[in-house]
Amino acid sequence: MLLYTIIPLFMKKLLISVLTAVLVLLIPLLTSAQYVVQKVDGSNVNTSSNGFYYSLPKTIFKIDVTFETVQRIEGPLANYTEQYLGTTDYIKKNSRSTHVLDVQVHPVTVADPSQTYWVQFPVEKSKEMVREAFTLSKLGTLLAFDDIKIPKKANHQVEEKVMLFSDHQTQFAKEATYNLQKKIDTVVRNITIDTVTIHRFLFKTSWVHRSEEEKANDAAKQIATLRSARYNLLTGFQEVNYGEGIKYMDVELQKLERQYLDLFLGKETESLQHKSFVFIPSKSHDHETLMDYVNKNGSHQSVSIQVHAEPFVKGVPESPASKIDNIYYRIPVTATVTVTAGTTDLFQDIFPIPQMGVVSAVPMGKNKLHFDFETGTLTKIVKNSLQIPR
Repeated sequence: MLLYTIIPLFMKKLLISVLTAVLVLLIPLLTSAQYVVQKVDGSNVNTSSNGFYYSLPKTIFKIDVTFETVQRIEGPLANYTEQYLGTTDYIKKNSRSTHVLDVQVHPVTVADPSQTYWVQFPVEKSKEMVREAFTLSKLGTLLAFDDIKIPKKANHQVEEKVMLFSDHQTQFAKEATYNLQKKIDTVVRNITIDTVTIHRFLFKTSWVHRSEEEKANDAAKQIATLRSARYNLLTGFQEVNYGEGIKYMDVELQKLERQYLDLFLGKETESLQHKSFVFIPSKSHDHETLMDYVNKNGSHQSVSIQVHAEPFVKGVPESPASKIDNIYYRIPVTATVTVTAGTTDLFQDIFPIPQMGVVSAVPMGKNKLHFDFETGTLTKIVKNSLQIPR
C-alpha cells in the first residue's frame, strides 16, 4: 500500500491499463481451454466448432391392458321363442360388455428431445491438458465424463405377452337353410254338357318362400327330433353296441341341438383381447384416459392412468445458471403411478420420473462423472482426480 501511494498518478493509470490488457488477453486463453455446453432450444447454436450432441433421458410408460369382451347376439327367431319353446330366458336385444382383467405398466427410457445439448470442444488445449472421454448410450444420453469404465447394467427387456383371441362364429349356422317350400293349389274346373256337370280337378304347383313363423315351427320340430334321436341313442333303441362311437354321436347331436336353440335363444360369445398404450408424463400432463368401455351393468367406464409426483425440495432452481465447463444432468422425482378401471385401482407402483424433476449442472474440470442411464442423475463424482497424460 505504501508503494502504491507514492507512485505518481500517471503511473497508476498506466498500471491499471496494463493489468486490464493482460486480463483481456488471458480470458480467451482461459475460456478456449474449457468446454462450452449450450441447450438446443430453437435459437441459434454455434455448431461450427468441433463438438457433439447429447440428450437427457426421460421415462415413458407402456401400459398393457387385458380385458374380456362379452357379446350377446339376439337370435333371428327370438320373437317366437316363447311361443315354440315356452321360455322367457333368452337374449332380447344385442349388447356388448367389457371386463378388465389385468393391467401391466412398463417404464421405458428414451431420449428427451426437449433437453438436448451441444457440447463444444475446447478450441485450444494447453500442454497440461490431457485427453478426455465422453461416454454416451445408444440413445444419445450421457453416461460418463473422463471415465470409460462404466458399470455394466443388465438390459431391461419388456416381456411381451401373447394373448390368444377366441374366434367365435357370430353368425347362426342353422339360419342359412333351404328357404323354399312347395305350394300346391287345387283348381276346380266345372264342365257342363246338357244336364251333366263334370268337375275336373287341376293341381297347380309352385314354390314360395317360407315365413319367419314357418321357419320357427320347422326349427322347433328339428329340436324335438334331435332330442328324440339322442334319447333313442342313449337308451339303446337300435340295440347296437357302438362302443366309443356312441360318445362321438352324442356330442354331435348336442351340437346340432345347440345350433337350433341358438336361433331362438341367441348367442353369447367371449373373447380375450389385449391392447397396449403409451403414456408420456410431464409436469403439466399427469393423467390420461386410455380407453372407454361398457361394463356388464351397462354403465360407461374408462381405464385411466394417474401420476402423483412427490413435492420437490424447495430452494432447488428449476434451471441452473449457464456457466462455462458445466455439464447438465437430471434430478428425478419419485412418483406413484396408478391405473384405474372405473373406480377400482388395478395397478399401483412407485417409479422415478426424470422429466418431472429439475435439471442441474456439475462442473467438469478434472472431475470424473458417472450418470444413470434411466434417470440421467449424477451417480458418481471423483473430484480433482489426478490425470496422467496418455
